[in-house]
Amino acid sequence: MTVRETLDSHDSLFLEELCETAERVLRILVAEGKIQDQIVCQLSDEIQVPARPVEVTPDSMRYRIVFSDYVAYAVRDESYASPDSSESFIGNRLRTYSKSHFLTFTQVSTLARSWYPGPYVHYQLVCVDHVIDVAALEEPIIHLDQST
Repeated sequence: MTVRETLDSHDSLFLEELCETAERVLRILVAEGKIQDQIVCQLSDEIQVPARPVEVTPDSMRYRIVFSDYVAYAVRDESYASPDSSESFIGNRLRTYSKSHFLTFTQVSTLARSWYPGPYVHYQLVCVDHVIDVAALEEPIIHLDQST
């Protein structure tokens, strides 16, 4: 299994860092969320609910995702991101879109076209709490991050 396939197979990812490291280079660090042991949440004196929190742990897998040449990116609170059946993508946590509102937005709101700076693709990283959309000229480079 490739690193991208492994990243895409996780049930949940948490955004740990997003930064621009150089001209048109975007670096995203994410960590795998792991399901913890069941706990009981006390909602009121009468109501208790069993729950299994999802958290980043010291043994969670961490990934560094680098877009070396992007046109645009946006970060949304996942609570406000809504799926749209008119969009087309492949993938789970790291999606590649062939048709999306973000592609339309990028074309309408920027000077980017297929002839300049070249064809670009919409990638989306779906995390707990965040959805990150990136229009990029090249596929992201993904590494297991050993620095933590």
